[in-house]
Amino acid sequence: MKRLLLYLTVCLLLVCAAACAPAQPEQPAQPEQPAQPAQPEQPAQPEQPAQPVAAPSVAASDVQALSYTLDTQTQSEKDDDGATLIDAKSAFPVVTLPNKAAAAKINAAFAEEKRDFDENCKEYAAEAREDRALRGTDDFPTYAYETVYSVARCDQSVVSFLSDSYIYLGGAHGTSLREGVSFDIATGKKLDLEDITTVTEKEAEAFVLDYLKTALKEPQYTALGLFDGYEAYLPDIVDEDGCFYLTYEGVVIVINDSEIASHAAGMIEVVIPYADFTILKDAYKPQ
Repeated sequence: MKRLLLYLTVCLLLVCAAACAPAQPEQPAQPEQPAQPAQPEQPAQPEQPAQPVAAPSVAASDVQALSYTLDTQTQSEKDDDGATLIDAKSAFPVVTLPNKAAAAKINAAFAEEKRDFDENCKEYAAEAREDRALRGTDDFPTYAYETVYSVARCDQSVVSFLSDSYIYLGGAHGTSLREGVSFDIATGKKLDLEDITTVTEKEAEAFVLDYLKTALKEPQYTALGLFDGYEAYLPDIVDEDGCFYLTYEGVVIVINDSEIASHAAGMIEVVIPYADFTILKDAYKPQ
C-alpha cells in the first residue's frame, strides 16, 4: 500500500510540473526506422520424459513368506480329591505358507511334538499322584511342566524356532531345557547339521566340536566353573537332536543346564558367527 501511494504522488507531481513548464519548440519529425526482419520461430524443445521414482529398498530378511501363530494351551491334572497334581502350559507354532505342502510338513512335526508333550504330562501326573500319596497331602508340591516356542530367525530360506521348557517334579529345583529346530521354507524339511552344511554329518560335528573347545576357554565361560573334563561331554551334546538353532548373526550351539557346569551356571550358548561358520551352505545364509 505504501508503494502504491508513493507511486501516485510521484505521478501527480510530474503532471503538475509538465503543466507549469514553458512550451518547448516543436522538434522536427524523426525519419521512420525501417522495420526489422522477423526472427525465425525457435523450434519447440522436446518434452523431457518424467524420471521414474525409485522404489524404496527392502531388505530380503524383511520379506517373509512364512507366518505363524502360537497354539497356547493350559491344563491341570487333578487327584481324586480335586487337588492339583501338575500344572502344564504349551505354546506350539502353527505355520502358514504359500507352499501348503511345506506348511503341512512343518505343522505335522509340531503336532507330533504336542502329542509327546501331552503324553509326558500324563506320565508326570501319574508320578505326582504316587509322590503325593507318599508325602501326604500337606507336604506335596504341585508339579509343573511347560514348553513354549519362539522364532529366532525367519526369512525366505529358513525358519528357525527354539523351544524353552521347564519341568518341576517335586525336587529341590526345576530343570530348564532349550532346544532348536529349523526348517527349509521351500520344502518343509526339518534341518540337521548335515543339511545346512557343505560337508558330511561327522565333518560338521567335528567342525562344531573344534570351535566349542576353543570358545569355551574364553573367560566368559571359564568363569562359570565348568566341570573338570567337560570336553568329554561335548560330543554327546553336539550329537543331540535340537543342539542348535539359527539366528541372523550365526549358528547357536545350546548346552543345557548341568551338562558341563553346575545348575547354578544355567544354560550356556555359544554363537558361531556366519563369518566363522565357513561350512554353511549358501542357501541358508541370511538373505
